[in-house]
Amino acid sequence: MLALLFALVLMLPCFCLFNCSSMVIQMKPKSFLFYSCFLLIFQSAFPQTHFGVSVSLHKTAQTSFLPAAGISYEKNISKNNSIEAGIIFRSCIDAGLKYFFLPENWMNDRYIVTYSAKQSFLSVPLVFTQHTKVVSISAGGTVDFFLNWKEKKKEVATYSITSAPTQVPSGAPPTFIYDSPQLEAIVNGPLPFYDFDNKVLFGLLFRISKKMVVAKNIFIEPLISYNPVLTKYSVNRGYKSVKREFLSGGVSAKFSL
Repeated sequence: MLALLFALVLMLPCFCLFNCSSMVIQMKPKSFLFYSCFLLIFQSAFPQTHFGVSVSLHKTAQTSFLPAAGISYEKNISKNNSIEAGIIFRSCIDAGLKYFFLPENWMNDRYIVTYSAKQSFLSVPLVFTQHTKVVSISAGGTVDFFLNWKEKKKEVATYSITSAPTQVPSGAPPTFIYDSPQLEAIVNGPLPFYDFDNKVLFGLLFRISKKMVVAKNIFIEPLISYNPVLTKYSVNRGYKSVKREFLSGGVSAKFSL
């Protein structure tokens, strides 16, 4: 119960230090002061701490392994238990975003354009760890803050008036109607819009790692983790709404403070 209490309080930066109600993340000075005081008390009660720098590769069902990097702060709360919080910058590919682009007079060719977009996140993990002589087992949660997106790939399919449906079928991708000159510019240009609805996503985190001492107060920690994101995300007015699961492997270099 004590470990759970500390875990809940350590999660405060995600909700108190920042105002995430909009795209702009704003720091709250009073909350920052409160949390700083808490860390000083926590540091005095449990003096053994570790600061870490990590590099890793993250994979989802739609994405090959993509690099990520982060920092961590680990605090021992007993001989064999610790709590660790961190910040990780990671990304993934959102593939298969399809759109109908139709001419205004419905008499010329119609297009279905499929895009892939790279999403970037700031991920804040918090885990409770049980250390054994063989491996360390961690469980906890994550909060992902959506940062931005970038178009990575585009495929254009053309349908003539004889092969394309006269009406857009129910459940089809979003449909946009333009006059012919504007339609050609849109189809041949970059992805014109990307509305990501949930800017904050919550998930679970399970991790196995192994500490290996390399020098006094310095050790490396290879790790593998599984991170199911529980919050669904959708783009462009709910056209695509899915959950995501991350598999990752990496190594962290940690320094005793």
